[in-house]
Amino acid sequence: DDTSLSTALGPNRSARAASAAGIRSCFTRVLFEAVDMPVTGVEVMPIGLAEFYLSRGVSRNASAAISAAALDRKPRQALAAWNAYWTLDNPSRLQAGHYTKTETARQAGVDVALFERRAWWGALSQYRFLLIPMGSRIQCVKMIES
Repeated sequence: DDTSLSTALGPNRSARAASAAGIRSCFTRVLFEAVDMPVTGVEVMPIGLAEFYLSRGVSRNASAAISAAALDRKPRQALAAWNAYWTLDNPSRLQAGHYTKTETARQAGVDVALFERRAWWGALSQYRFLLIPMGSRIQCVKMIES
């Protein structure tokens, strides 16, 4: 469950501040994954590559693409790719989908594509930017992958 910080620490600003102060009294550093608002003393917990997306024969392709990555080897501008694993129709994805059909997106070099999981890393390595609409959580592994 990816409970947001605003929900986890209390219903209002003072309750969240009190909860955070209590937690900080026990720990030198407080990290939280689903930071959806600033709370003094709470930092965003960095996430890494997700095992789920690297399993089933993908890790070698990922390793090769990451090792060879360089801006001068990225001939394409921007990739819009989502719903390969999780089909969501949240407002962010709907807005991003509308954007990709505009002349502005075309002029910016935005390509819309879905890739078979083993082809993902090689394809991603060709792009300078990745358009990442909100997924099912506040943080998304695509941010790390890009």
